[in-house]
Amino acid sequence: MGRGLAARSRRGPVFAGVDLDVPAGGLAVVHGPGGSGRSALLLALGGRLRLAAGELRVGDHLASRGLGALRAASTVARIRPGIEPDEGVRVRDLERWSVLASAGRSTADGIHDAYALLGVDPDRARPLGDLHPLDGLLVVVAHAAAEGRPLLLVDDVDAGLTPADLERAWTALDALADAGPTVIAAAVAPPAGVDHVPVALGHPTGADRAVARGGAEAPTADGAPPPADASPPADASPPSAASPRSAASPTPAASPAVDRPPDGTAPAPSRPDGADSAPSADGDAAPEGPA
Repeated sequence: MGRGLAARSRRGPVFAGVDLDVPAGGLAVVHGPGGSGRSALLLALGGRLRLAAGELRVGDHLASRGLGALRAASTVARIRPGIEPDEGVRVRDLERWSVLASAGRSTADGIHDAYALLGVDPDRARPLGDLHPLDGLLVVVAHAAAEGRPLLLVDDVDAGLTPADLERAWTALDALADAGPTVIAAAVAPPAGVDHVPVALGHPTGADRAVARGGAEAPTADGAPPPADASPPADASPPSAASPRSAASPTPAASPAVDRPPDGTAPAPSRPDGADSAPSADGDAAPEGPA
């Protein structure tokens, strides 16, 4: 799926030298400390961030031939900062918006089936941010899964969870991967007792800086250099992978605006489907490049 993947901002590498091979229907876990580029790697795998070096293939699609096909094959549950539903949106309104925004890919029945698969039964009258952190995580994953795309990306799986809740979260994501999509998740540490492809990241070294430089100047999500005052990511956060599980090697923003769907009644959360904008390697929003 990926060999020698690297991304950088003007201040230096975000990640470098990443190799991974994820089977279709597998679970991969990108793990490492804050600032290691977990979120940026998810963006790149989903065609939402241009790489500075390396070769990435998602299914039959090569990133070097354009990112549009990678975006179309992937869906984001959340990638922080910037790609996640607004916490003030009620669950039932999120359901309505997900169906409206999916262009026919998602249905109410499909969302409820995903709830059942993941083992979550949310109070649909409550805002997303009022749910227990585990329920909130599984709700956004369920909405992404209901779109039926081959690759699902989810960031910060371990955020706010107790060890017991985290175990339940990994079990749910493993069950989702067994049901069909390739799931690539990011967390500080990898799970125990769950079959997965580990993708370990660390803070970039001097050698990584040379690899990530690659003769290119600080590409952003649309391929243009970031401004001179661009700063490095705290974890370069705000999905898509390939196919039997094998080994691999080598954050909060202001809440996005809430739009309203055509009927003007349900607030639309701000999780984009990848067709509007993508963050650059240094975490700033930038228009996506042409497919």
